[in-house]
Amino acid sequence: MTAAERHRVVMYSREGCCLCDDALVALQGLSDELALDIEVRDIGGDAELETTYGNSIPVVFVDTELAFKGRVDAARLRRRLKGGGILGRLSARLRLRDFWTD
Repeated sequence: MTAAERHRVVMYSREGCCLCDDALVALQGLSDELALDIEVRDIGGDAELETTYGNSIPVVFVDTELAFKGRVDAARLRRRLKGGGILGRLSARLRLRDFWTD
């Protein structure tokens, strides 16, 4: 599988966050099946990231689009990546890419 066929996942997290730990376990469990390349970014100690994501973590982006805040729903992620799903279509149509931060 080439890098172009894989999905880039960025999860904003904080050390000691139970929801973040659960989200990462869920994403890792889907990694092989859905071809996910997962990057975890710790917001701790970064004032800008704390302001942006502090009350919403974990925050998960898939291929630059906001996918989840709080809990990761495996079934929804499967639908989104395998069949497009309504979130993917709406996000693309409304160009909801403003949440992405490199």
